[in-house]
Amino acid sequence: VYICVGVGMKTIRRDEYGFTLLEILIVIAIIGAIAAVVLTNATGLIGSGETEAAEYELDTVQTAIDAYMIKESKTTITARGTAAVIKSDDGDAPFVGYLASLPTEYKYSWTAEGAVTQSGSGGSGGSGGTGGYSPPSVIAWWKLDESVGSTAYDSAGDYDGTITDGTWVSGVSNGALEFDGVDDGIEISDSETDFNFAGNFTITCWVKENNAGGYSSWNQRWANVISKGGDYGWELQHDLENEHFEFAVRTDQNRRFVTSTTSLESDVWYMYTGVYDGSHIRIYVNCTEEDSAGLTGTVNSTIYPAVIGKRMTSYTDRRFNGVVDEIYVCNKALSYEEICEHYDNTKP
Repeated sequence: VYICVGVGMKTIRRDEYGFTLLEILIVIAIIGAIAAVVLTNATGLIGSGETEAAEYELDTVQTAIDAYMIKESKTTITARGTAAVIKSDDGDAPFVGYLASLPTEYKYSWTAEGAVTQSGSGGSGGSGGTGGYSPPSVIAWWKLDESVGSTAYDSAGDYDGTITDGTWVSGVSNGALEFDGVDDGIEISDSETDFNFAGNFTITCWVKENNAGGYSSWNQRWANVISKGGDYGWELQHDLENEHFEFAVRTDQNRRFVTSTTSLESDVWYMYTGVYDGSHIRIYVNCTEEDSAGLTGTVNSTIYPAVIGKRMTSYTDRRFNGVVDEIYVCNKALSYEEICEHYDNTKP
């Protein structure tokens, strides 16, 4: 259908429903403006909802402590100076029986008089990039936000880590832990069997190198970030000269490793991810897949616990000299899209 307008008989084409292109563009512009307003309001509502959830959870914990102290005729309670996730078997949290459910998103400390402080991702006093986000199928998550003490608390499961030395520093989100490449590290409790993955899994973490492309002793070559069984199981580590990242997995069929192409620099944060999906192993740096290799079979089972910052419990080699933060273990092969979402939600 054509119509004629103006003296010059200019033709404007309508579509089969009778709208001109100009009319359609005007409608699209109006819809876009409305969508922008709705999105802005929705974003504000989400932020408000997260704040309200944090406040509600804080009130719930405070109410549980108050109820415990009244019911048990207590004037004081064992103080917790270092904020941590509340667990059902916490020896210094006798009030857990007064909680309808255990808090999962925030960490708590309290005074002997029972005054509660909330911290952690998204909570009062918390900061950083993780917010309320956690990747799918996460079974262990060491935020390393404790700032003091010798325990790395698991915010997703029951795999707390025992820290040997190490220095608490600032990380991509709140705190992090720095290793000296000599004798520092973390050993993960109850991980001897639970981290023997029969099939798909993903390990991801943030690291910052103190001496990229170098080492002060042989013990720092192939520096491990996190490992379960070393060469006998799986490991996120570096190459020989600590110039690139590596991800290695041994199955009942073979052992393969993949190496990143990014040349590491000191004092730069990298998100480093290894994925095994049953047919390939893949390595990502930030939001980029940098290498892959074919690998099938069941991941080799080992009797050793998972460790961070070194190769294995009783070994003194492959020590990492740098900072680690936000370490996740997932019993799923994360997709490229999920890894990029994780990167966007955790980057500093």
